Amino acid sequence: MRLKMMKRCMACVILLGSGMQVAQAQRVSLKTNALYWAVAHPNLGVEFRLTPHYTLNVEVIGTYLHKGRFHARNIVANPEVRYWFNARPQSQHFVGVMAFASSYDYRTKNWNHIGEGFGAGVTYGYSWVLSTHWSLETTAGLGAAYARDNTYRGENDPMTYDPNNKKILPVVKLGVSFVYVMK
Repeated sequence: MRLKMMKRCMACVILLGSGMQVAQAQRVSLKTNALYWAVAHPNLGVEFRLTPHYTLNVEVIGTYLHKGRFHARNIVANPEVRYWFNARPQSQHFVGVMAFASSYDYRTKNWNHIGEGFGAGVTYGYSWVLSTHWSLETTAGLGAAYARDNTYRGENDPMTYDPNNKKILPVVKLGVSFVYVMK
């Protein structure tokens, strides 16, 4: 089940990326979110300019931690379409519509949480142009999320299996990103 979910996430990212051939001569940016790094979630994003006011931002976040009896694996794909209020691309205020899909496996000494999550939301942000190629971007988003979580006590003991499905309204995105504008 997890492998199928991962394949779907990667297929979505590849399809979105391959559809950007129309943006070949447009502005492209690479970015990373410092807040995710601060909580041990390495991430990388790419943003394609589609029109003077619209961009497509795609981020991938992955985690693999292992310390003693604590084990965490997580991967998230996060596409977002943004509308920039300024005619200068990728600067100042923007709003966006985003979605995400994740697969996770968190294990401690006594509990295992294995599952996947899906969600969508709206975002608002601001980008400060620092130089010709560098920007600093802040963003926050609210939305709805659904998580299918299977909880086990111990090492996947079927006697203690507890399926847990949740629908929540969380903060779906929060970031302070360093952006490198390639073109």
